Amino acid sequence: MSDDNSQPLVSVITPTYNRSGFLKRAITSVLNQTYTNLEMIIADDCSTDDTEQMVSSINDDRIKYIKLESNKGPAGARNIAIKSAKGQYITLLDSDDEYLPEKLELQVNQFEDSPKDIGVIYCGYLIVYEPDTIHGKVLPQYKGDIFNTLLKHNCMGSPTPLIRKECFDTCGVFDDSLPSYDDWDMWIRISEKYKFEFINEALAKVYTHGDQTSTNIDTTITMRELLFEKYKDLIVKNPETASHLFERLGFLYFIKNNTYMSTKYYLKSIKANPKDSKSYMTLLTSLVSRTRHMDRMKSSSIRSNNDITVYY
Repeated sequence: MSDDNSQPLVSVITPTYNRSGFLKRAITSVLNQTYTNLEMIIADDCSTDDTEQMVSSINDDRIKYIKLESNKGPAGARNIAIKSAKGQYITLLDSDDEYLPEKLELQVNQFEDSPKDIGVIYCGYLIVYEPDTIHGKVLPQYKGDIFNTLLKHNCMGSPTPLIRKECFDTCGVFDDSLPSYDDWDMWIRISEKYKFEFINEALAKVYTHGDQTSTNIDTTITMRELLFEKYKDLIVKNPETASHLFERLGFLYFIKNNTYMSTKYYLKSIKANPKDSKSYMTLLTSLVSRTRHMDRMKSSSIRSNNDITVYY
């Protein structure tokens, strides 16, 4: 697509902290987009490496650099960038991920043909372990009213959605009280008021390198518990969703060899949805055989490669 300012402006939001090596790859993937009417807003959350020098060396006026005066965390940095965004559409790109070249063009084209109640168009993504080991592909499955789906699990990779900017005006920005999972929380809030659509292609790469909250089991547990409490009144209305979320927490504690907390959450899972026979078997295998229980649960809860484990 040629440079055409009659096309809607897209604002790419990238928070970063001490990731200049990864960030250059992310910037390159944005500048290589076939859709060219864009701005990339980099919110530097008080980096102490050479991030500022690296960004200033790139000669492209579509790159906007904001150096924060104090550390705000990923959500706070995103919010500052969003407030300065001029685009009709907002998209996110963490500094360690990247877009494939046609991502924005395909999403903008689909948005232009979509009804106004569509607030988000997302896509699939490739899971990549640093430096370049492709672990798998995740394709989208859910569209329309996906509020209940999002209460149960985050079905979108962080760099995949293109979002109408009005969604942030209507639903608010990222919750900066959450140290992580702020994207999942944002999708839940948007889905209360807007419908979602998707492009059934992998148009982004999500990298795993170990220095991430998703590879820290304690952080994962804490964030799941915080998010559950935030939406507890809505979650408990759906027995299947509540049971699933309790079971997921039970397994995370099981991995940590915390039998008390694991059993506590597995019992909560049964209580939430007593008609589900699988919950009883989950509790039983956790008490009888660690190996059998790991085999039963790990495929839906963790993934490992290159000695790095990601917890869902």
